[in-house]
Amino acid sequence: ALSEQSLFKLSSFDAARGLANTAWAFAKLSVVNAPLRESMSSCAMATITEFGAQGLANFVWSYATVEWLDSPLLEVIASASRASIADFEQQNLANTSWAFARCEWNDGPLLDAIAEEAIIKMQDFQPQGLANMAWAFAKLVCGNGTLLTSISEEVLRKIELFSPQNLVNMAWSFARMAELKVPL
Repeated sequence: ALSEQSLFKLSSFDAARGLANTAWAFAKLSVVNAPLRESMSSCAMATITEFGAQGLANFVWSYATVEWLDSPLLEVIASASRASIADFEQQNLANTSWAFARCEWNDGPLLDAIAEEAIIKMQDFQPQGLANMAWAFAKLVCGNGTLLTSISEEVLRKIELFSPQNLVNMAWSFARMAELKVPL
């Protein structure tokens, strides 16, 4: 009922924020309503320049979470994210890289931009973000040695804060990228 009403009233939502929040909420509920997702994709593509970093990250995260792969939308989100990457906070960077990895969408220029910005903001990352970022780059087999070295150094500074799951994710990520020699 909620998804049907949301579809019906989608055009009255605040374009960027309303779409991102709607997509996020239904992903959290694991609701996949194809007509709603298709309408949200169309609306997002038409208004993508109005999305901020948080909206872009939440929107792509929501689609990855429910495994709704929309290639044209992913291309538009990747382009918009690259253009505004300096506005991304650490969680936006981690969530965006995680979402594209979950979709198995390897956009080299986006990943390069995320890596560059993440290195600048590395001290701001929390353990979950570090684990998600490492997992994403390992999943996509993007061996950005500078980024992975920066992540490993930050992990060593914050190792006591890591949950068991974060530690496992980090170990898997670095094992997958074994050819890169990074301190852990």
